[in-house]
Amino acid sequence: MASSEECVAGIRQAAAAPYITLEPNWGTIFRGQKMSLTCNVYSTGWTQENIQWYKDNHPLYNNQRTIQITKAKVDDSGDYQCKTTSSTRSDPVRLVVSIDWLILQVPSNIYEGDMLTFNCRGWDYWFAEEVTIYKDDHIIRNTAYRVDETGSGKYKCRRKGVIHTYFSEEVDVQVRGLFSVPVLKLTQPLISEGDEMMLTCNTALLAGRWSTKLLFAFYRNEQEVQEFNQNDKYKVSSAQLRDAGRYSCEVTTLVGTVRKRSDGLNIQVQGK
Repeated sequence: MASSEECVAGIRQAAAAPYITLEPNWGTIFRGQKMSLTCNVYSTGWTQENIQWYKDNHPLYNNQRTIQITKAKVDDSGDYQCKTTSSTRSDPVRLVVSIDWLILQVPSNIYEGDMLTFNCRGWDYWFAEEVTIYKDDHIIRNTAYRVDETGSGKYKCRRKGVIHTYFSEEVDVQVRGLFSVPVLKLTQPLISEGDEMMLTCNTALLAGRWSTKLLFAFYRNEQEVQEFNQNDKYKVSSAQLRDAGRYSCEVTTLVGTVRKRSDGLNIQVQGK
């Protein structure tokens, strides 16, 4: 591995786990190709901390933000993780350096709502254009589609060479949840007429998508009482008997590719 881009992470307190991105963003490459792995750290302050890398749970003598692989070897294959002094380790990212005739390339990190793209790549140019993609041994028609968590599975591809037809090794794709199912919370357990009523829609983005913007909506008896916006709270300044009911909240992304709704919460308003 060649020298890497030096970087330190800005952390004020115990940090969220970092996440690793690959460039190019394929989990499988051929021997001899270039690859860079970057440790992305959630920065909350200005205290500087070095980054520690691991490969197959063994520390690497590298505290750089980006590892540059200039000419990949089979020995570079493995599960990579990174961390800072204040954080836990990132989720592992698997890199496979192949010497097969045919490989199926998919992005290294897939989250629900992402476009799952496939690249069935041959070692040389003596392959026909036609490609067949399989998921769990069933042919799928699209070489790119938007996925939810049901998109997880074992994928492979088939492509004809000059003489033989080749199959790639299977690639295990795990589609990660983008954010947790929301939970609706009431600030105070008992509400009387005239009290302030505050509801909070709690959810959490998973590591790797900290910058994702979420929108929140609130419902009473299945009727919208607050339309989608970036406010995760719904407030009634002076609760009345008519404000009683079954409340829920819904969370979505800015582009609406992922939506999740909380369980209902029964709220009663006591008369004075």
